[in-house]
Amino acid sequence: MKQAIQFVTRQKLCVLMMLLLTFPLITYAQQASVTGTVKDARGDEIIGASIIIKNKPTVGAITDMSGNFQINASSGDVLVVSYIGYVKQEVVVGSEKKLSIILNEDSQTLDEIVVVGYGTQRKEELTSAVASVKADKFVQASSVDAASLIRGKVAGLTVVQADGNPLSTSQIMLRGVTTLASSSAPLVIIDGVEGKINDVSPNDIDQIDVLKDGSAAAIYGTRGTNGVIIITTKRPQGESLTIDINSYISTQTISKELDILTADEYAALAKQGSTGALDFGSRTDWVKEISQTPFNKTFSINLKGSSKNTSYIASLDYTSNEGIVKKSMVDVIYPRVNVVHRMWDNLLKIEAQISGYQRSYGFPYSDWYENPYYNALQYNPTHAIKNEDGTWNENGSAPTRLNPVALIEESKGDNKDTNIKMYGKATLNPIEGLNINWLLSREIDNFFGGTYETQRHKSTTMYNLNGNATQTSSRTQNDMMEITAHYIKKINNHALDGLLGYSWNDYNYRYSKMNNYDFPSDDYTFNNMGMGTALKDGKASMESSQNSSRLIGYFARVNYNYANKYFVSASIRHEGSSKFGANHKWGNFPAVSIGWNIAKENFMKNVQAINNLKLRAGYGITGTIPKDSYMSLTRLNLGGYAYYKGQWITQLKASGNANPDLRWEKKKEFNVGLDYALFNDRISGSIDYYNRTTDDLIWDYKVPVPPYISDNIKANAGSIRNTGFEVSISAIPVETNDFNWNTNLNFSTNKSKLIALSNDKYVTGNYIDGQVFAATTHRLEVGKPLGNFFGWKAVGIDENGGWLVEGADGSAKSFADAQASDRQVIGNALPKYYLNFNNSLRYKWFDLNVTMRGAFGFQVYNYVERSLGVPSALGVGNVLASAFEPKMDNRTLAADAPNGNLSYYVEDGDFWKIDNITLGYTPDLQKLKWIKKLRLYASVSNLATFTGYSGLDPEVKLSGLTPGVDNIYQYPTTRTFTLGINLTF
Repeated sequence: MKQAIQFVTRQKLCVLMMLLLTFPLITYAQQASVTGTVKDARGDEIIGASIIIKNKPTVGAITDMSGNFQINASSGDVLVVSYIGYVKQEVVVGSEKKLSIILNEDSQTLDEIVVVGYGTQRKEELTSAVASVKADKFVQASSVDAASLIRGKVAGLTVVQADGNPLSTSQIMLRGVTTLASSSAPLVIIDGVEGKINDVSPNDIDQIDVLKDGSAAAIYGTRGTNGVIIITTKRPQGESLTIDINSYISTQTISKELDILTADEYAALAKQGSTGALDFGSRTDWVKEISQTPFNKTFSINLKGSSKNTSYIASLDYTSNEGIVKKSMVDVIYPRVNVVHRMWDNLLKIEAQISGYQRSYGFPYSDWYENPYYNALQYNPTHAIKNEDGTWNENGSAPTRLNPVALIEESKGDNKDTNIKMYGKATLNPIEGLNINWLLSREIDNFFGGTYETQRHKSTTMYNLNGNATQTSSRTQNDMMEITAHYIKKINNHALDGLLGYSWNDYNYRYSKMNNYDFPSDDYTFNNMGMGTALKDGKASMESSQNSSRLIGYFARVNYNYANKYFVSASIRHEGSSKFGANHKWGNFPAVSIGWNIAKENFMKNVQAINNLKLRAGYGITGTIPKDSYMSLTRLNLGGYAYYKGQWITQLKASGNANPDLRWEKKKEFNVGLDYALFNDRISGSIDYYNRTTDDLIWDYKVPVPPYISDNIKANAGSIRNTGFEVSISAIPVETNDFNWNTNLNFSTNKSKLIALSNDKYVTGNYIDGQVFAATTHRLEVGKPLGNFFGWKAVGIDENGGWLVEGADGSAKSFADAQASDRQVIGNALPKYYLNFNNSLRYKWFDLNVTMRGAFGFQVYNYVERSLGVPSALGVGNVLASAFEPKMDNRTLAADAPNGNLSYYVEDGDFWKIDNITLGYTPDLQKLKWIKKLRLYASVSNLATFTGYSGLDPEVKLSGLTPGVDNIYQYPTTRTFTLGINLTF
């Protein structure tokens, strides 16, 4: 069809600029007009249905708010009408120019396409625990990464954003903690290539699938123990040229302010003669001085289209997040281009994609004592910001207590993390049902960072460094090749789906760092490292390292389906890693699962209320590889001195023993589940029970010298068990032409236990202690749950204002006399229950989305209260108002009372959050032919938290050996307000 390109008028251009669009609008002139209406079987208009002309995908239309459409087509053209959740229909254009088209509902529960390892399946065919979330079900708010899009959407998946730092990413945990020394984060696959959860813009994601159980994840072998998150980015769907724009602005406030003493309250204590309180005459709100009202912005544009044989998409996303603490701004750019070309009558399909990001920020936010927010809480509020001569007031400073404004203003930085990911994929279809795929990818990440502490920074005023500069650089390269053959064959009621594959992965990481100080001027910052005289004096430092690893796997899977009633799936992966010991380079990871759709049985035919009732069960083995390379080998390091041939020389010493038996951690998981759909899919969901045991945990063990050359070795010995239930219910309580209400409720439990830490060869005792700031706060003990807090049980306060604790014999004793043997379990950091409640409502042109979630049955260690909520803290700075309030027995603590890891600071953390509310407006734009869709929206994230916890936020980090600590050094949590616009041209 002949096309005529028309440029927008000046008036339209002005409107577009107001909507932040900077690209010219292209429209197409077409032939005779055909109009019509698309409705469902109940007669309700379908909004947003797609109409294209078959074999002419550049010509199309979308139904408006009344279900109407208009398209230029000739007699004999075939219109393809489609909409999510409905059966696609083809209509031949005849002499009638006003069409009435009825779309029948497609069973979304059964025919929804779910992405699984190395392929896709209809949901009806699944025999494993897999959750799928489409873009229209994402959390409708500004998102820090892909995980925040599905927070509260998947039963058993915990997504925590513990602070408001623009550099932070979500912490993800699926079905509990399965390892001690390695990460608990799931494997992330983006468009078939391994990545990180923040590698792709949230605005560019079309679907996220979560492989939860062992039978689903075993196809990924040693990487699948923590589950798998599969991200699929947006793709053209055969439509005409389309431009999508998503732009929003946001601002933030601190979600909860700590009740610290004001300057006047502090001065009053000094006047009363309170121990440690000194009034220096000024009145400074330090939190206010380091805070700002941020203006955050995101601009995302997406251009996609297709011709007869080629489809393409190009997107660009820019996000600037200023942060609520001054000078913590982060800028991120995400570009992506994807092209798919089909040739030789679909015999060969070639796909190529290039994507990546550049993340830029200044001086990184410290998570230690140089943290500005921590110092703003603690610094004496009667100190002035500056002295009369203009220098920073450091009178109240100490090594762990610093002028917070000076920290920010005298620290400079320029850090850039540049990532580029490329892949090419060729798919050959030599015979019907057979696809042979060859995928090549390369990811390169280059980081360069420079930081500088000026000659007015505390590094000079306290430590006389006279300007301190650091440069850090790293380069990561990850190459992958995969070859797969996928065959599908259906004969009558028998359907067979087979997969064979080979995977090769090569990883290399390089790192270097240099530091120098004592510069003649601040002008050089970190750009001329050689100018610092510390280098000439031999006091400067430098370090570098490199490590590499290789992973190779062979895998196969067979799915069998009889009459969509009985299902069997079996897979195996044979995988080898260079990180394993010489005797265990290779491992096998099998899985098997079965399913029975009871609703398809003859005895269920007359039960009209049940659309789907599928019972499934699966068992799979997955693995976890060592975190670092070379752990199975003897490592050498420099250490100590020896007198040799008349001079002292540095010794080359062994820093670790070789272990040829080092192997993967092995997780064995059994899962049984039930999928159901009732009343024409108005109610649907799933129920799952899992039992997962991880054996051969990797840990550091002490060994005798000799026969070993070093006193430690990394080996396999321990075991962890996790069990739990997951329930998900989705419902459509109301569905009319004007009003729709969709709701989802999911509930999950998790119970963990440490089964063993040692075996016959390697022994480490019965427990492992976890420490926070050099003090034992946790104990991981055989036979007990993971996440236990360990300390002294506070039972009161004596008449002298000192803590009373429970002794080992059960009697009360002074904390000053307490022994290590008096300690006991005083709480647990890991929630036993999670509940999420999501609602989506639409009334005519308005939509409202509400996300709520909660966690229950756990405790939080309020380290802020422990540090600043006691009178003794007054001697080093400001304190919480609670420091002088009664703690127990209606008594307050004395100023000299010893303090420690007491049960008083371990509080119940149960919470219920209104996590997000989004209100949207989608007007009827049928009179504006140049805009297909417009949506305006406003949202609030982290709106309210209902909890009895007295600290900042009960939702804290849950990973590692010390989970559940409300860290005094963290960035403050925030509440976010967003205004946005979605446009489709």
